[in-house]
Amino acid sequence: MILLISTLLKSIPTSKIPKRVESTLNNSPDSNIFMQNQDRTDKNPSVLRILQIALGIISVIISGLVISNIFVAAGFITTLLAIALLAIGIERLGIGTLSRSSTKPSKISNTILGALAIMLSIIVITYPGITVSFILVLLSISLIVIGIARIISTFKDKTKGWKKGLMIGVGILSIIVGGMIVSNYVFGLYLVSLILGISLLINGIESIILGASGKKRISSKVI
Repeated sequence: MILLISTLLKSIPTSKIPKRVESTLNNSPDSNIFMQNQDRTDKNPSVLRILQIALGIISVIISGLVISNIFVAAGFITTLLAIALLAIGIERLGIGTLSRSSTKPSKISNTILGALAIMLSIIVITYPGITVSFILVLLSISLIVIGIARIISTFKDKTKGWKKGLMIGVGILSIIVGGMIVSNYVFGLYLVSLILGISLLINGIESIILGASGKKRISSKVI
C-alpha cells in the first residue's frame, strides 16, 4: 500500500508534498526493497556474466593466435565460411522440402540453392588454400574499386580544401593496398589476420569488462 502511494506521489511536485509524508515514504521498508530490486535489475544475471567473461577470454586468446600466425587466421576464416555455408544450405533445404506455404518453383529453387551451399561448404573445407586465395582476390578488387570510386566522387562533388586531399589520399591508399594484396598473397593474409585479430581482441576485452562489471550492453531507463 505504501509502495503504491509512493509511486503515485512521485508525479506530484515535491513542493506540494508535506515533508513528514515524503520522509516517511522514502524511509519505508517497501521503498527500500523497491530500490534494491531496481538496482538488481540493472545488472545481468551471474550466469550470463560468467559466460561473458569466458567468451571474452576465449576471444582474446584466439585473437593472439590469429595475429601471431597467419595459418591460424586462414583456418579460422575458412572454418567460419564453411559453417556459414553449411547452415545456409541446411536452412534452404529445409524450406524447400518441409515448407507447406511455398510454391513448387520456390521449393525447387530453395532445394537447389541449399544443395549448392552445402557443396560449396564441402569445397571450402576440402580446399582451404583456394578459398583463402579467392577471398583475398575479392578483397583486393573491392579495395581497388572503392579507391577509384572515392577519387572520382571527390572530383565530381568539387570538394575543396583539406577534405579533398584527404579523400584522394584515402582512395590512393586503398588502390595501393589492393594492388599489394594481388601481387603478394602473404601480405594480404597478414592484413586480413591483423584486422580479424584486432576485431576479436576488442570484442573480447569488451565482453570481459561487461561480465566483470555486470552492466548490460544496452542500458534502459526504468520509469
